[in-house]
Amino acid sequence: MKNLFRTISFVLVITSLSINANAQNWTSKANMPEAREGAVCFTIGSKIYWGGGTATTQTDVKRDFYEYDPATDTWTKLADMPEERLWGISFSIDGKGYVGLGKTSGSGSGTYLQSLYEYDAATDKWTQKASISAPYGLVSSSVFVVNGKAYVLGGTNSNFASFGTLYEYDPLSDQWATKSPYPITNQGSNWVRHAITFGMGNKGYIVSGEIRKASGAGTEFTKKSFEYDPATDTWSPIADFIGDGRAAGAAFVINGTSFCGLGYSKDASFNNVFYKDVFSYNAGSDQWTTVGTFPGDGRVLASVSVINNKGYVGGGSKLQTGHFNDWHELTIPNAISNYYQEAQLTIYPNPASDKLYINTSTDYTSYTIYSVDGKTVANGNIKNNAISIASVPNGQYIVELKNNMQAQRGLITISK
Repeated sequence: MKNLFRTISFVLVITSLSINANAQNWTSKANMPEAREGAVCFTIGSKIYWGGGTATTQTDVKRDFYEYDPATDTWTKLADMPEERLWGISFSIDGKGYVGLGKTSGSGSGTYLQSLYEYDAATDKWTQKASISAPYGLVSSSVFVVNGKAYVLGGTNSNFASFGTLYEYDPLSDQWATKSPYPITNQGSNWVRHAITFGMGNKGYIVSGEIRKASGAGTEFTKKSFEYDPATDTWSPIADFIGDGRAAGAAFVINGTSFCGLGYSKDASFNNVFYKDVFSYNAGSDQWTTVGTFPGDGRVLASVSVINNKGYVGGGSKLQTGHFNDWHELTIPNAISNYYQEAQLTIYPNPASDKLYINTSTDYTSYTIYSVDGKTVANGNIKNNAISIASVPNGQYIVELKNNMQAQRGLITISK
């Protein structure tokens, strides 16, 4: 686990602010064109692009494709994708969308795909790009984007063998490269499928997922989570996921805040358990926070995207028992989103237990500590560049420093 005793500037803390989802606004939007699981979904500009997946079974995989406009809350049919695609990957980089891997219709395994296509929204055209360098097609892989490159992790091939390989795709060179594999190794191999992934800052994050058991046959839904650094091609363990271990969940990032949830696991009788809880990870403090629930039913393989600091979640299924076409918008309250601002200020330690110390060229005279939903917890005068927090309970808080001319705010964690 990361070192929890560290010095962090407010400019870093602010961009990883966790938000209480109970204070957030979920709004139901126009239903998707059809109930689907395992569809592709990505954002280009001010529009969301969605398609493929299946509305029934693996023998009926789709290739139709749509544009969603949040401004008008409407879906518009576009040119079909070049191939049917279920349980593939999708992402966007530099104004282009990409879909790849997955499988086509077919009884049994169908055709597992290695292909990758680029979508140009300006022309509504698809262009085939370099296929993944894996020697097999893959389903159930996960993808995240960092610094203009996509990273594809794990998955299963047509022989139902699973893998922990990490592949890097560079759209500028249209080339794939093999990177350091998923770090959990059991029974002589490492693999993961349906992990929850997201890119935040200059790092990628891999949360939970289905992995091989430490001994014996079968798999487990792990709570282990990791940070991947593309600059050094290294993995670092982070705090275990605080929800139940799960697979086929969803994640997105708004203003440097991650939202992870949904998915499924198995109970002791091997029955499916579906989730609708949502969590957030703070990379600065290496802590998870429970941030509420998704307004629809628990589900797997949902579609997610972000536009203009609003998250969109919908679709997915309860596997064989039903598919969904609901579509929901998540808006961060203005009182919280306004805390994202540039601040040349350092506060330490973080987490803290007794006192906070301030390093800044500005002479701040007073402080107020707020809970993340905006309630005042403590206030007073700053003495000798220090703030006493002995009476403040454990948790995450917003600290506001003020003088007669200006104020600055940032996020701190109190842990005693």
